Amino acid sequence: MHVTQSADIRVTEGQDVNITCYWTGNVSRVRVTWQKNNTTIRSYYVQQDTKTTFIIHNITREESGKYVCLVSVDIPVLSVWTGNGTRVTVENQEPNYRGGSGETPWVISLALVTSLVLVMIVVFKLKQRQEARVIYEVPHSDSDSANMDKRNSGSSGGSSQWCQVDVYESVDYFERVEMKQSG
Repeated sequence: MHVTQSADIRVTEGQDVNITCYWTGNVSRVRVTWQKNNTTIRSYYVQQDTKTTFIIHNITREESGKYVCLVSVDIPVLSVWTGNGTRVTVENQEPNYRGGSGETPWVISLALVTSLVLVMIVVFKLKQRQEARVIYEVPHSDSDSANMDKRNSGSSGGSSQWCQVDVYESVDYFERVEMKQSG
């Protein structure tokens, strides 16, 4: 019997990996054992087939290493054949930053552009808001002279007091009011 495996694999973190093990020979049942760095990680029987695939879902960098397929037959006598091994190299998911070469990862660039746009929107909105002062007339009722004015029919009767109040509205509001008044 002869055992072969998939060629070496280089993947990015988070991808799925398929390592296939093939064997020759006319046997009805074999035991397939997968090892990573000489440690058994999975073992199972395969009937009437000449290949099996070991799948690693959502691979991490810690799963990098050399995976070897061992095929064994128990009957009539125990025999074991070893595959040539498949080296799996898992690379970082983020792009590599090589400081000093002028390269900036696209993720950082996108974050900077997004931040700049948000700052511009906030500044624009703040500039649209404007403080206005409104002066309105209220009865002059909190002074002693106001009580006297109510009783006297003199020239100061019905006097008023003016108050200044801060009002915050959008610039658009004042422009619309001015247009209605002038038009």
